[in-house]
Amino acid sequence: DGWKIDNIKVGGRSDEQMADLKLGNVRILLDGYPVDAAVAGDVLVFNMTIINEGRANVDAYVVTAYTDHPLKGGTEIGRVVVLDGLSVGMSSATTMRWIASAGRYDMYIYVDEANQVPEQNEVNNLRVVHLDVDDTSAGDMILTGMHFEADGLPIFGAGVGDLITIVATLTNVGTATVSTPMVVRAYDGPYAPGAEPIGDIQPRLNGMEAGGERHIEIPWRPLEGLHTVHLMVTPQDPMTTLDFNVHNNVTWAELEVTDHPAVDLYIEEIYFIMDGHVATQASEGDNVHTLAIIGNDGSVPYRGMIEVDVYRGDPDAGGLLVGKEMLIADIGPDEDLEVEFDWRAELGTHAVTIFVDPGNTIYESNEDNNQLGRGLTVSMYPLPDLTVGAMSLLLNGEELNLTEGTNAGANVEVSISVLNLGTVKTKAVSVTELYLGNPLLGGELLGSFEVPEGLNPDEVFMDSIFWKAVKPKQKSDTPVLFVRVDSTGVEPEVNEFNNDDLRPLPVGASLPDLTIISMSITDMNGAPVESITYGTSIKIEVTVTNVGTDVSFQVAQLDLYLDDLDEASRFATIGTSTLGIGETVSRSTTWSPDPMKVEGGVHLIIAVIDPVNEITESSDANNDLTGTIHVDGDALPNLLPMDIWVTVGDRPVDRLDEGDKGTIHLRIVNLGEAPLFTPASVELFHGEPTQGGVAVEIWQITELEVGANVSFEKEWTFENDLPLVLYIDRNNMVEETNENDNVGTAQVDVEPPPEGANYLVIGIMIGIALLVLVVMTIVIGRRPSGPPSKEGEEDEDEEDEPPVEEAGKEVPEEPAEDIEVEVPEEAPEEAPKEAPEEAPDEIPEVAPEEAPAEVPSEEPAEAPQEVTEEPSGEPEAAVAAACPHCGEGVDQEWILCPFCDKPLK
Repeated sequence: DGWKIDNIKVGGRSDEQMADLKLGNVRILLDGYPVDAAVAGDVLVFNMTIINEGRANVDAYVVTAYTDHPLKGGTEIGRVVVLDGLSVGMSSATTMRWIASAGRYDMYIYVDEANQVPEQNEVNNLRVVHLDVDDTSAGDMILTGMHFEADGLPIFGAGVGDLITIVATLTNVGTATVSTPMVVRAYDGPYAPGAEPIGDIQPRLNGMEAGGERHIEIPWRPLEGLHTVHLMVTPQDPMTTLDFNVHNNVTWAELEVTDHPAVDLYIEEIYFIMDGHVATQASEGDNVHTLAIIGNDGSVPYRGMIEVDVYRGDPDAGGLLVGKEMLIADIGPDEDLEVEFDWRAELGTHAVTIFVDPGNTIYESNEDNNQLGRGLTVSMYPLPDLTVGAMSLLLNGEELNLTEGTNAGANVEVSISVLNLGTVKTKAVSVTELYLGNPLLGGELLGSFEVPEGLNPDEVFMDSIFWKAVKPKQKSDTPVLFVRVDSTGVEPEVNEFNNDDLRPLPVGASLPDLTIISMSITDMNGAPVESITYGTSIKIEVTVTNVGTDVSFQVAQLDLYLDDLDEASRFATIGTSTLGIGETVSRSTTWSPDPMKVEGGVHLIIAVIDPVNEITESSDANNDLTGTIHVDGDALPNLLPMDIWVTVGDRPVDRLDEGDKGTIHLRIVNLGEAPLFTPASVELFHGEPTQGGVAVEIWQITELEVGANVSFEKEWTFENDLPLVLYIDRNNMVEETNENDNVGTAQVDVEPPPEGANYLVIGIMIGIALLVLVVMTIVIGRRPSGPPSKEGEEDEDEEDEPPVEEAGKEVPEEPAEDIEVEVPEEAPEEAPKEAPEEAPDEIPEVAPEEAPAEVPSEEPAEAPQEVTEEPSGEPEAAVAAACPHCGEGVDQEWILCPFCDKPLK
């Protein structure tokens, strides 16, 4: 963040009086034998000989080892602090252990890597040793990361009687499953036959898959003293073999237990020195020399490594770590140690905090006095100041996870923002360069771009450089991308030490990378939708593409979830297909909210491709995409009767005789805000069910869209004139917007039969009808020939007149036209005088005395059959009308128009 820490050594001595540490023989041992190759999981011992060829004794020094050059991503595998020192002309052997992992290595071994010891020659402090480590072909259990904890935090000392936890990680670094049951035990000191394990538990496992690991915890209350705790994994059955390599099945760590720790390190004071004087102010860009004094307020000396961190701000409140020192210390009680560093001042007021032993690795009597802060005010210089404002590594527009990295062949975009932190605009065109590796150590130039002149204060210039990722030769190597702004130094700046930035990026083999690029949510007609109701469905279409650098040969599973990524929330699983590089595929499904499981409101639709990571991809972080849908939980259906009517044949009726059959028709409509999503019962009764009504039929409606209707029919015999009563959802199983309109009724009048038959009257009527027929036959036969009468011009209402009037017209011997005029006026007056009192209304117009004399004896027997059909029943002539809706001709007695299905009344 713009801070550069330089180690400063004040004072010195001539070359003739300096020591000269040199690395002699460096050997790698396995089971005591030198090797230059090993198998993953082997416990290797590095044996180094250190020689002092100088002219001065060395008090203490540090030996470190790395899997590669530390600036190229090498991993530190060991660090040994030699406190005994080394006299002139003497040599000393130093060893360190390492559990080998597969790869090809150039092991870097340093003595006095940080140049803490003044020497005549610093070049001979490094040795490089090549080592090949092959993959194992069997299971191999190892214990790593052993330490002690209290209340979940790491500790390096404890009080007597404290409950602590021995913590470690058990891992199978082999390539095969270890199926032997095993147990992890802790011992206070090296293991020997018959030794009793310590701790409250002994974790037991039945086996472990290749690459698997388990977290091990053993509670323990240690006694006072210095404890070397050994942790060992062995077979539960001592007669069996656990794995192929037993040399890495044990690890150890030390713990001091006392109620009176005798060491107490603290920060005495911090000084900012400029031009030889203590200062509290500086100018932007000044080199500020900082001096921190560390003391020991304990009762015994401390000898060993001390870590000192430098923060800008309070480390407990998000302060920024800007420097770190590792010191070899020998501080007695009431003695002190000076730590010095330089930094380039930036504009503003700065609180600088020095923190000694920040990780509490030293067991002290007081851990609260290990830090101290001081402030410094920095004023402004009128200069620009270019720095890397931001550096992002992208793949296909998505930011890469720097821990997971990318894969060989990936076209990585390095997005760089150049920021002017100064107080004036830039005056020259500057160059920003991207390197693979540190440019000071021969890093490879990957690309560059120019930043135009005139970049104002706080203004940003952005550009990108692309790099095709290359897998490193060594398995353990991690490529590091370096950015340097104003790489040619053409722009004078306030601070020249904030022009660099870097990002390590692991690169693996070429792999596919499946990602979801779009998800559409539509109704069933394909129109985009944001809100739905219960009972409706949506269509979800997901598009997947392969943005990786290899073909995805395996068919990936596409899962869709509602709100949460758990098994209970998954509502669809769809298979995809193999995908080439850059190829896309789309899959769709439908979904409807279940009112018993899904509440109203906004819900997440989460699509996940390859949810259980069956396909090895360059990135699993881009496998999901989320959309939203609103479920209107307040929208409800509303069922109500639309029509109820009865037909006989095709004719609607509202009147029937008792015992007649008719077809009952009914229609139900949904006038609510949502479709029907809960089954509803439709019940039809003849009469009110609570008052003795009879159940006619029960139907079920399982679905009904808004505005739609459904019809039902039932054949029924009408025995009484009770009303037809229709109930919809009588038990209120369906929640509706209106629960008061679910009942409908219809009335059909049912005529009862006559109370008894009067056979005498029926016989008289039949006899009179026969006589009338005979008279008519005689009269018609006696008519004179001539022009036709005007009977055809008479109104149709004369059909209602009795047949006797026709016979009366033939009695006078007058012209036919006179008879037609006079008879209609006289016949109605004479007929009632001669009619019997018992006869029906139509019979009194017939003269009973004259009719028998006129009947010929030869009259056929079938003639009366034609006559009896005319007077039976009422006239069938319908009264015509027009439907007010469609205009078609209908009977006024009809209830529903048969042409448009709409009510006439």
